[in-house]
Amino acid sequence: VTRVTGFGQDGPYAQKAGFASIAEAMSGLSAISGEPDRGPLLPPIALTDEITGLVAAFATMVALHSGVGQVVDVSLLEAMNLAALGPKMLELARDKTSGAHPYLVTPEHTAQARKKHRHHKSG
Repeated sequence: VTRVTGFGQDGPYAQKAGFASIAEAMSGLSAISGEPDRGPLLPPIALTDEITGLVAAFATMVALHSGVGQVVDVSLLEAMNLAALGPKMLELARDKTSGAHPYLVTPEHTAQARKKHRHHKSG
């Protein structure tokens, strides 16, 4: 059995609805994304959903390979904390203060992309 929830099966947030943007904010991802002099920035894609799906799939394959009946329980928040940020948290935070990280999208990148898209549509 594989279960995916917002915050796990028990604990203070177990009964709350899980949304990617909430997990991204609670994990700290949005706080370290974007420009140093601006507020938190959420990713422009469903990053939490994608990472959680990969974590759940991998954990399910490991459980099946073990040959023993198991329950795989993955939460959106844990997937973001462990898989996405884990050991990179401090490195990403440093990059935000010293320059843009190649995988973080800033408002300027979004504006540039929109401008390019409009140019390609009209030309």
